[in-house]
Amino acid sequence: MIHKLIITIISLLVLISFGGCIPNKNSRILPESITSDTDLQPNPIPTSPPNSSYDPGPKVGFTNPSSLDCAYYRNIWGLDDTFLCEQWHLINRGIQVRKVPSTSSYAEQGTAGVDIKVENSLKNYSGEGVKVYVTDDGLFHTHPDIVGNYLGGYNNCTGESNSWPATNVDNHGTMVSGIIAAVGGNGIGTVGVAPKAKIFVNNYLSCQVGQSQLVKAIKADENFDVWSGSFGIPACSGFIPRSQHQTIYDAYTFGADQNILYFKANGNDNQSTKCEGIGNTDPANTHYAVASVAAIDHKGQVTSYSTRGANLSLAAFAGYGGSSNSPGIVTISQENSYTSSMNGTSAATPVVSGSAALLVDALPGHKWYEYLVLMMRSATQLQESETSSSPLSGINYVNYLINDAGYRHSYHYGLGVVDVDAAIDLGKKINVTLPALESYKEKFSILPSSNVNAQSFSGSACAEKSIDVAQSLQIFSIETSLSVTISAVKDVMIFLTTPKGKTAQLARTSQIPGSNLTHDQFFKSMQGFAMDSKGTWKVKVCGKSSGVFNSVKMNFYEFAGFPIPQRKN
Repeated sequence: MIHKLIITIISLLVLISFGGCIPNKNSRILPESITSDTDLQPNPIPTSPPNSSYDPGPKVGFTNPSSLDCAYYRNIWGLDDTFLCEQWHLINRGIQVRKVPSTSSYAEQGTAGVDIKVENSLKNYSGEGVKVYVTDDGLFHTHPDIVGNYLGGYNNCTGESNSWPATNVDNHGTMVSGIIAAVGGNGIGTVGVAPKAKIFVNNYLSCQVGQSQLVKAIKADENFDVWSGSFGIPACSGFIPRSQHQTIYDAYTFGADQNILYFKANGNDNQSTKCEGIGNTDPANTHYAVASVAAIDHKGQVTSYSTRGANLSLAAFAGYGGSSNSPGIVTISQENSYTSSMNGTSAATPVVSGSAALLVDALPGHKWYEYLVLMMRSATQLQESETSSSPLSGINYVNYLINDAGYRHSYHYGLGVVDVDAAIDLGKKINVTLPALESYKEKFSILPSSNVNAQSFSGSACAEKSIDVAQSLQIFSIETSLSVTISAVKDVMIFLTTPKGKTAQLARTSQIPGSNLTHDQFFKSMQGFAMDSKGTWKVKVCGKSSGVFNSVKMNFYEFAGFPIPQRKN
């Protein structure tokens, strides 16, 4: 079954006329999905008091599963669902995956152990009592493999209290919902990552009519624990000022204040047929409380389509599916059916959302950022080269940074691939509680910024500015804005150098349309996670075409007291 491909470019005129965010009813914010031709043992629960200085250290690469026999997992999880053995994102046994509902298989074998590591988690937790709010294009909620976990919904097309899809081709939200919370142990179909979590679905994407509808679809109330959004403004629309999205930005802030954990698809614009975009072009991806998600395949490689970016928090599995040789995610589909073609960061995001639901089940009562910090600290890194060639002579792309605190952030997949067992185990070993997450701007009133003396750049001759930060706080994320005068933003490369002289990449050359950058356009970076904010930071701008670097400002979201352990560099 080939998943629908909806390609819509949101014009600048439409963006402006609707406050810069929501297209009219003839245009769409796109679902971020595409169609494309050592034994693991449970760690003991410590008997000594929690130690907040404990850190599991970096994990590069995946561990082998305990067994390659699916019957083993059916037994330890107590699950008899028909397609469990095809759900490689839960347990990857390194086999060819069957094309559901066909009897044929995808040509490529997976790599054993390349999965989200739920062997121990699903023995003990199910997401029971956890509520997930899904904003998408509707749910076929009478499907026998989801109806038992359906809380209700809202239909943006009709104003009714249901999540029913607008048409029989609006299947995206149904597939997303099944990945999160398909009922487990009922003898049919698939298993959600959190098979007893409850979901509420807001059918927003089917009928988009204005910013207020999206605000409503984001502002889940405090009764919900996790929010999952597999949609976004395509990077190919270009950079959009935050002021044109302020009500939407504020909606995420409101939800975070209600202690909702937000996960959002980073996009599928890395393809050469698109604009090879970056995640920070979607203003929602720049929000401090929105954890952006990248997509990985069944061999443990970042997919070719997954939008890259400094803003990425985590990665999870999606694959390709459709007519390709590589499987997508097996999940429920409309008309009481199933599919193995769900893919894109649209599929990776609900995998992370379901993982978070298991974590909340295992460790109830914590703040959203405490759960996210656990997931990022326990995530698995992928093998990749540190740099790669770029279009500028002598200036390479920076693929990953091991920052001043010893944490590794990849421009391709963030702080790592979700490992549920490791996150729960870490949460049981340490004191999970963190101080309040604070904004540097709100705490100190004035943002650290560079001087405003303009500096020209051209080709490999870059311009660089310094920012001195006097306060010593522990970084959760960084927000940077620049004033750059250039005829084509697509020609710009931006680098961030830490106080200890380590370099990360904020932006790469692309095919993103538009000119100039302003202080109303923001780059979120998770590259400084757990670092000390104090010291001299440097921002460097290079370009294939000439331009002027005018000024730069930085804001930090931080913790007092340095509660997150440092790692050895």
